[in-house]
Amino acid sequence: MDLLMISCTTMHQTFSDKVRFPNFNFFGLAYTEPYGRALASVLAFNNWTSIVVMKDLMSRSLQALRSSEICRGPADHLKSLRATVQSKEITVDSSLEDFRRGLTMASNFSRIVLSCTLGGQQRQMLADAHALGMTNGDYVFIHLYNVEVPNDAPMTWYRNDSLDRVVRSVISNLLIIRSPLMPWDIVRNVSTKVWMEREALFGKNLPVPSFQNNEFEISCYEAVQVAALVCRL
Repeated sequence: MDLLMISCTTMHQTFSDKVRFPNFNFFGLAYTEPYGRALASVLAFNNWTSIVVMKDLMSRSLQALRSSEICRGPADHLKSLRATVQSKEITVDSSLEDFRRGLTMASNFSRIVLSCTLGGQQRQMLADAHALGMTNGDYVFIHLYNVEVPNDAPMTWYRNDSLDRVVRSVISNLLIIRSPLMPWDIVRNVSTKVWMEREALFGKNLPVPSFQNNEFEISCYEAVQVAALVCRL
C-alpha cells in the first residue's frame, strides 16, 4: 500500500521492521551517526584499541526501541575502525537480569565498555560493575545520551534512590557522550505555541502540558511539518 505514515515516535520494536512497514517513518529518535565519530575520537585520543558494545534489549520496557537505536551510529562506525579497534557485541536484557553476566563477559575482552541503554539502567550497570570489582579505575564505561525526555533525564549519580551512594562513589569511571544542550527557554516557547494551536483546532479537553524538558515534543512538531510539506507535493 503506497501510503506514507509519519509518526512522532514509536515505542514498539515491530515498527522498525522495514520489510513489513516500508512506508512507516518516525522522528522521535535522534540522528546517531555523529556519536560514532565522537566515540572514534575518544578511542583515538586515549589510544584504546578494543571496546565492548553492550546492547540492552529492555524487552519489557516501552523504551526498548530507543535503547536499541541509541548505539546504531556508533556500532556502524566501529565497523570502519576494524583495522585499528577490536570490538565485540554483548547482548543483555535488563528486564530479565542484572548486568553481571554481560560485564563478566566484557571483562574478558576489553576494559572499555560502551553501553546501549538508558540512564536508569546505566546506574544499575555501574552498581553491578562495582560489585564485580570493575570500578577501581581499570575499566571505563561510556554512556550515550542523545535525547532529553522526562523519563530519562541526563545521567547523574543522584536520583534519591538506593543506588545513589554506590553510583556516586564510582561515577568517575563513566564517560558521557551527549547531544548539545537544548535552549529550553526558546524551545518551550515553541512547545507552548504548538499546544495552543492544537487546543484551538481540537478543543479544550486536551491534557495541559507538563513543560518538562522533552525533546520528543520538538520531534513531533517536526513530524507534523514534514507531513504537511509532503501532502502539498
